[in-house]
Amino acid sequence: QQKMPQKKQTQQKKQQQRKQEKQPKQQEKQLKQQQQQQQQKMQQLRQQRKQQKHMQQQKQQQKQQKKQRPHMKQRQRKKRQHKKQQKHRQQQKQQQKKQKHCELKQSVMMLKTKQHKIRIIQSKTILEKIKSMNVLRKTVKKPRKIKLPLVQMQPHIRATVTAAPRSPTPPPLFCFLLLRVRLLLLRWWLRESEGEREPCTARTHTRSSLSVCVPLHGLSPSPHSTMHTHNVPMYICVHTHTGPLMLSFAPHTPLPSCLAAWAEHRNCFFWVILFYLAPHL
Repeated sequence: QQKMPQKKQTQQKKQQQRKQEKQPKQQEKQLKQQQQQQQQKMQQLRQQRKQQKHMQQQKQQQKQQKKQRPHMKQRQRKKRQHKKQQKHRQQQKQQQKKQKHCELKQSVMMLKTKQHKIRIIQSKTILEKIKSMNVLRKTVKKPRKIKLPLVQMQPHIRATVTAAPRSPTPPPLFCFLLLRVRLLLLRWWLRESEGEREPCTARTHTRSSLSVCVPLHGLSPSPHSTMHTHNVPMYICVHTHTGPLMLSFAPHTPLPSCLAAWAEHRNCFFWVILFYLAPHL
């Protein structure tokens, strides 16, 4: 029983000590809170003062603007007047240009009408002359040589001047076939008439390509060809390089009958036959 009150007393003491320890902490907290509140109030006051100053400045600016308004209005009026004057001047200049242009147009039109009238008169006189000439030509009976009037000749002349001066060309396939035939004939002619020796044939033997048997080592009295002879063709080419003439259908080209000769004899179509005059050959 004596111990129980002692325990209580110790507990009470401890509680008191704890309370005493907690009291300064609470006081510190309260102080901090008070300081924060004071700071907030100060900030609010500063903001209010700033706003008031700003409002006062705005009011002062408005007052100054009201005082300066009449001067601004005068300047704006002057600018508007200046712009109007500039527009008026530009319009006057444009009107003057139009008037000058119209005068020039009228003068050009007058000149054109005069020239047209003169041309009509000239054409009439030319037509009368041509008619008189045609009457004379009809009496002579040459209708193909009648000259056209100048009015009808102009478009014809223009067409001939603008066109390219060239003859019509054949299609490429025809050219290719023609060249192929020429090549084959050239090969055949080379084998037939050049460089081949025939020891057993007489000199009187004629072939498709004319040739003469000539001895290599001087003149030989034997009538037959020997191993020392070779065939020489009996023609000399006079005109060469006529390929372009054959590949165009112009009036100055050779006839189709010359085609074989031209292709056979290396692009040439005029030949001079040599008659060997020596009696011993």
